[in-house]
Amino acid sequence: MIDVVFFAGRHLITTGATRSVVDMIARARNQHGTALIGMGVQGTDVSTMVASAIDLAPAFRRYSLPIRALNRLRSLDLLKGSRDIAYANFLFAKLDAVANYLSARELSALLRQGERPSTFIGMNSMSLMPGRLAKKAGMTYVIHSQWVHPAVEVSALRREYASLGQENDPISKARIARQLEEFEVADLIWCASRVARDSLVENGVDASKIFTAPFGVDLDRFQPPPEGRAADGRFKILMVGGLIVRKGVHILLEAVLRSEVADADLVLNGPADAITTGIIRDYKVRLAERGIELTFGAGDPRGNLQTASVFVLASVSESFGLVVLEAMASGLPVLISSAVGASECVVEGKNGFVFPSRDVTTLARHLNRLYADRAQCRDFGEQSRKVAQEYEIASMSEALMDQIQERSAKLRSS
Repeated sequence: MIDVVFFAGRHLITTGATRSVVDMIARARNQHGTALIGMGVQGTDVSTMVASAIDLAPAFRRYSLPIRALNRLRSLDLLKGSRDIAYANFLFAKLDAVANYLSARELSALLRQGERPSTFIGMNSMSLMPGRLAKKAGMTYVIHSQWVHPAVEVSALRREYASLGQENDPISKARIARQLEEFEVADLIWCASRVARDSLVENGVDASKIFTAPFGVDLDRFQPPPEGRAADGRFKILMVGGLIVRKGVHILLEAVLRSEVADADLVLNGPADAITTGIIRDYKVRLAERGIELTFGAGDPRGNLQTASVFVLASVSESFGLVVLEAMASGLPVLISSAVGASECVVEGKNGFVFPSRDVTTLARHLNRLYADRAQCRDFGEQSRKVAQEYEIASMSEALMDQIQERSAKLRSS
């Protein structure tokens, strides 16, 4: 019997924060029956943790073929800079709409089979159609707000785009419209941090709908190096995540340039977009003059987390930032922007520092401190692992579902 239906959005369930959300819900509710609707579900370990695993990938590829054909324009380099970003955002909004439709179709099929789940959980901007269907069937409709409120995100990104000479809006109007409508229609809104929650409340979203439950981290998957982290050797600064303006990669680059760090490594573990690729290559040349080797590209971050000295996330807008917990679980000191939701996991001066968003000078000062005192760097990392243990994924999973159950029961009794 299916009790919970979870739609993981259009992203592969094995990557990034999507993986964490999937793991949290599957771990907590598999004994009660969860139907997972997502991309690339079949053949993964998650498919064995849920009562029903519905893989949208084959249908998604068919339905999104015209959109992917349009995306060929980008691969032909016919669009540059902000024009490319605007076009990409337009296409992503269309892909979200396809995922939205297909998830509703699969939920409808489950209901026709006689299933009567109590709860539907969907990812923000992609779950309006199945959410409406869920409410009509008497289910509690829960939205996971994986971003801060769009008004806050747009304001932060416009400022950064302007400073980089980019003119187009950073987020498509279609995505914003769906987000706002979902906030209105949903029974409950799950935020992973106070940063995300406050952004919604301050912009008029009904506070009574919102609850906070932080992500959990897999402590077996992310661990410190077995031999411990050396207090000497080459200093290595690491960032993990999409190398985009929202993640503040340009802020990190400028801070490293202004710092006293030399003869070191800077690793940007993630894919770059049309705007940041040029910025990164420019800084690569400038940093090389100080003996700082800059490398960037996508891939599994665990190897870099094992060999880094310090982790940095300088995002200008970030509802949580699971990579922060993953870095902490790997035994790294962390330097985090105040705009990052996971900054509330940092114990100031014990396992890292939270610096004011966009404050290049303060970030450079913190880098100088850890660069000059590698023993403190190691001590901070040991504390990070201890703090991360408080966010072990199984306990966070149960806490999340307990909140949903409790709030759903109140809704049904009112």
